[in-house]
Amino acid sequence: MPWEAHNIFVQPNDASRQALLEEPLFKKCIYHVTDLNDFEWYDPKFVHGLPPEGLLVVRLDNSDWCEDPIVWNELRDFPKYRLKIPISSIVEEDESAERFPPLNVSRYLMHLSNSTGAVVANYHGFSWGGPMENEYAFVYSPEETVYVGVECEPEIIRIYKPGDKELRREGDVLIESMKHFSLTLPTGYFALHTGQFNWPKYEINS
Repeated sequence: MPWEAHNIFVQPNDASRQALLEEPLFKKCIYHVTDLNDFEWYDPKFVHGLPPEGLLVVRLDNSDWCEDPIVWNELRDFPKYRLKIPISSIVEEDESAERFPPLNVSRYLMHLSNSTGAVVANYHGFSWGGPMENEYAFVYSPEETVYVGVECEPEIIRIYKPGDKELRREGDVLIESMKHFSLTLPTGYFALHTGQFNWPKYEINS
């Protein structure tokens, strides 16, 4: 059974919350997850917490606009920002650049981080029910860091930082990206990525 998650995670503060609410494309898909009190853990080894302020989440996987690739082009662009880790530097010979976020999306998220002082991560994961086949996280804190899963080696991730060569080592894309939010996950299991998570409880509209 296929599984997919595509979320923009944002460190909550007054400025970052307001910035998300002012973006028309994010209407009705912004959430502020402040606790996991109602979540039912089926195995104690998966129990985890949240960052001190919780997480602002833009859920792209279940929003109407994200299914239309043209809409990505409608997200405000900020050409003044130059990516220190261009997509061309992380695409391998057997990959397509289309698996990664469009340039305007990355520049928007870089602007969001720089203008609000919040950590921002663009996370995407997909599998057919087994190991991840397409997983990445573009993190802005505001320094750029990119994590990419290796499809044929599910225990290995590729790590990119400005000015550094590609690093390959054992790891998990989600676990590494959450560390930027001061959240250490014990495993790759994430309550927010389960079908039972009660999203309506955390929706924000204003």
